[in-house]
Parts: sequence; C-alpha cells; structure tokens
Amino acid sequence: MEINSGLVQKLKHQYSKAFGGDYSIVFSPGRINLLGEHIDYNDGYVLPAAISLGIYGCFAPADGRTIHIIATDFNNNAVAIDADNPGPSKGWQNYVLSVLNQFKQKGIHIPAFTMVMGSDLPIGSGLSSSAALEGAISFIVNHLSGAGFNPKELALLGQAAEHDYPGVKCGIMDQFANMLGKENHIVRIDCMTQGTDYLPLELKEYELVLVYSNVQHALTGGEYNQRREQCNEGLAHLKSKTGKTSFRNITNEELIAVKPDLDPLVFDRCKYVVEEIERTHLAADALLAGNIGEIGKLMFETHWGLSNLYEVSLPELDWLAEFAASFEGVPGARLMGGGFGGCTLNLVAKERVAAFSEAVLKGYREKFGIEAKLYPVKAVDGTRLI
Repeated sequence: MEINSGLVQKLKHQYSKAFGGDYSIVFSPGRINLLGEHIDYNDGYVLPAAISLGIYGCFAPADGRTIHIIATDFNNNAVAIDADNPGPSKGWQNYVLSVLNQFKQKGIHIPAFTMVMGSDLPIGSGLSSSAALEGAISFIVNHLSGAGFNPKELALLGQAAEHDYPGVKCGIMDQFANMLGKENHIVRIDCMTQGTDYLPLELKEYELVLVYSNVQHALTGGEYNQRREQCNEGLAHLKSKTGKTSFRNITNEELIAVKPDLDPLVFDRCKYVVEEIERTHLAADALLAGNIGEIGKLMFETHWGLSNLYEVSLPELDWLAEFAASFEGVPGARLMGGGFGGCTLNLVAKERVAAFSEAVLKGYREKFGIEAKLYPVKAVDGTRLI
C-alpha cells in the first residue's frame, strides 16, 4: 500500500513538536462496500473492503493517567481524557471515549498515551470514518495494554462502542472491514454468523473511483435508526405469517403476500432488503467469474433500490449515478455508505478515468454549484502499524 507520505510527515512533525520522544504510527482504513448496503443489521451478506484512505496516528505510551489526543482534522482540537473515567462527551470525542469505555467494561487497565491523528478520508463521505477512528483507538489501547484481543474481537468492540455513546445502532460491516481487510480482496461477511471469507477483487481493465459529493451526512440524526426500526417491524409481521425469523430466508413472493398488511414505507424497506440480499449472492458469483458487467449492473440496481425503496439518497447522489450510467466506460455506480450524502462508488474503465473525472466534476459543478472530489481507491489490509 502507498501511504500518504505528506500527511504522515505532517503528523510526525506535529507529534515531535507537541510531545517529543519516540512514537509508533497506526493506519486505520475507511471502507467501501461493493454490494450489501444496509443489510448488515438485517442478517444478510455484505461485500466490503478496507481502502487506501483512512486515519493515521502517531502515538506513544505516557506516564500518569491522562490520554492526550490532538486531532488535526478538527482545527488541531486537543483533548485530555481521564483514562480511569472515560465518560460520554460529544462530537468525534464520543467515539474515542466509547471505545475506551468498552475496554474498561472488559476489565482492561487503559494505558495513558499521547497521539496526534489526521485523516485523508473526507468526513461525512459514507466511507466509515467513525469505524476508522474506533479502529485506531482500539488498536492502540490493545497494543499498549497487551490485552491480546484479535482483530475480530476488536471489530466487535468497535461496534459496541458505536452503539453506546454515539447511539448509532450499526451492524458489523464497517468495523469488520476496518480490522479484517485484506489487500486486493473483498471481505465477504455473513452478518448472521459473523463468519468471513475473502473474494479476490480482480477488476481487470477497470478500477474503483469514489466521487465525493461534498454533501455531508450525519447518521446520528435518527434516520439510520428509523430504517432499522422499520425493518424490524416488517420482519416481525413476516415472522407471524411465515414462521421465518430472518430476511435471508424470506422470498419476494412471501413479502408480496403480506404487502396489504404493511405500512407502504415498511414494505418498501423490506423489499429493498430482500432484493439486496439476493444481489450480494449474485455479485459474489460475478466476482469469482470475473464478470465485470454483471457487477456493474448490480451496483446500479442497488443505487436505485437505496434511492426509491430505502430512501437514503439525495438529488446530488442520484445525479451522480445517472451521470455515470450515461457515460461510456462506466458499467456500474452506486451511493456509498448509509446515505444522506457522501460518495458514489464508480466502476470505471482505466482508459476512461481521466475523461470521466473531468466530465463529472464539470457537470456536477454546473448542476449544483458544488465542487465534487475524486478518489481512486484500492483494497488494502486492515488496521495495522506502518
């Protein structure tokens, strides 16, 4: 993996200036998800990958019982945390504090440390900057304390942390991708059993390009949890009619049979989930077969399901998907992450990347008066020392 040397040098300089002494460097990646959006909490399969954008942190153990962190992405906001009492706060600090509290609840003596961190992940982009932050902090605490948790255990700790202080009832996908990512591979996750395996991400003459809409999302606003509640409502009714306890076993025919009994919004949410679970199976088969056209087709289907049935898109994201669909050499595109802003993930022929980049930036600026940004990405290993 090519590291962001400019950002790393900046963090090294700032750490030396603020704290001095020796330090280690952690990289905690963001993630993409090829297919399987919003089904990690609905017992489906998801196909994420850790990516080459993420959070870098220079850190070292410290004396005393105070953790000092400087966040360069937030105007060098410096916080001092009592390692013995990591109570809730607000903003980005809440993710840090919630991770520390999870270690405390497990009986781990939290070490004091100093840290300067920075990111090349666009905040609010749908690339799971929250899981990257949780991953960085949990890795550091595990590393310095000698707690001995394995990557899967750290991923589950991160998920529990996001549920707690931030109050986002996320599934396991983001944290699993962050910790279990593998270079040039998709992580296939069974969200019911938490089992994982790897699928080669061999895109031949294509590559993955993120287009950041520069419209930010905030899942803590309640929309994410509302979608989850709607799915639970629909599943409860389906269980009473079919005896089946998981969306992964529900057929389209069974769902259509109960449509008159469901609130129209609840039906639409459930329809998206049932269809997306099937798409992830088809996408896995297409990856193994090297069928890029099929992968792209499924990506477009996922986008319109997220837009029309799950209703987590925005006009900006729909425009980006429509533009991609009309552009030669782009067989697939879809919104990334929880929705309500962020990025689209685009499958682009390598020979068309430059032309696509120029055209989409120009068209988006003319349509919305907003400067989009592009990020080519590759699949990389999960959270680690560099």
